Amino acid sequence: MLIMHSSMDNIVPFNQSVLLYEKLRACGKEAVFYRLEGAGHGTGGFTSEDALRTVFAWVKGKMQGPSHSRRDSRE
Repeated sequence: MLIMHSSMDNIVPFNQSVLLYEKLRACGKEAVFYRLEGAGHGTGGFTSEDALRTVFAWVKGKMQGPSHSRRDSRE
């Protein structure tokens, strides 16, 4: 699962995505978390070059199979 959440979301608390990511990983599920810096809820940050690159890389990895490397950009 690819989880993308904006750091300035004023509708859905950012921590909800963090908790989802942590729970998925604790259950042994694959999860990738991408934090959109400075974007609001559903704003243009989701179509930024870096965000789209992340989505395309994730989709490409899914199409290639289980050897896809995981990326955690929360750090």
